[in-house]
Amino acid sequence: MSNWSAEDSNLNTLCQACNKLTVPLLTISVNQHGATSPSESFSVPYLNPLVLRKELENILTQEGDLSLAEAKFVEEHPIIYWNLVWTFERINVQSHLPNLCLKNRVDNQSAANKAQDNNAEDNSVSASDSGKESEDNTEDCANCMQPVKEGADPLTQELATVEHLSAQVSVQCIWDNPRLHGEGPPMYILWQRRDASSSLVSALTDQTTIGRPVMQSILGSVHCNDLLEPLKRLAMERQKIQKVRGIDRTHSIYRDILFLACKALGRSNIDLNAFDKEYALAFSRLPERNSKMYRAQDRPLSLGSSYCRQYFKPLSLV
Repeated sequence: MSNWSAEDSNLNTLCQACNKLTVPLLTISVNQHGATSPSESFSVPYLNPLVLRKELENILTQEGDLSLAEAKFVEEHPIIYWNLVWTFERINVQSHLPNLCLKNRVDNQSAANKAQDNNAEDNSVSASDSGKESEDNTEDCANCMQPVKEGADPLTQELATVEHLSAQVSVQCIWDNPRLHGEGPPMYILWQRRDASSSLVSALTDQTTIGRPVMQSILGSVHCNDLLEPLKRLAMERQKIQKVRGIDRTHSIYRDILFLACKALGRSNIDLNAFDKEYALAFSRLPERNSKMYRAQDRPLSLGSSYCRQYFKPLSLV
């Protein structure tokens, strides 16, 4: 976010790893509560807020304000819709937008059921009766008003007339996407794994990931407000892993340590501002900081990134 330009027509930002222009992606995972099927995942361009505002204004000018209340907005403007959902959540503003996605799914399912019932009606009388009964049940379901929170806006009241929309739609903005790590899992994911083998066996057999003893040592240093040793240790461990795996891509040491500390010690126990100050101090003391042992993404958080973190709602780590 800190590398976006103040232009309402520029989708590019600068990659922190290679310093090249790139269009960032916003990955969405849709999960149904209680469902056993895998989540639906897809990506859309992640828009600069200035670009998002311009595009939204264009849509409202052409289609009117009420277009935001129509379920088809989700399919007709997916890039704008999902960026709006993300942005509203990040600025901690409640809206009807998450429910709009659910309403769109219900409408599509109803249309599919109606088409299926019509086909069954053409085939046999019994199928027609069954289809009519199913349609009647759908109408009864749509006519039942579900309770909503006091003070809800009129659109929420209208959406609640469909029974399936009475269920709460939750939005969670995630700090990191584990599916995108082609260089191997980061430490906070490795920490959560419950390996049946002992730590000693893992250290002797698995040379492609950071071992648990190393992670425990890093956490011990974090407890003592010492980030210099973790920086040195991770840089050496990373070089060893790269030689074994033959992959030049690597995690950010800054994020690797921070995410491990948040997951293992508890997010509420980590003061991000204090962590950033200690990390910047430790990084400045590294004699090898300009060598190949450390990458651009290992540098301390920039001032612009710090401001972005203060302005927006904290991200979650799963």
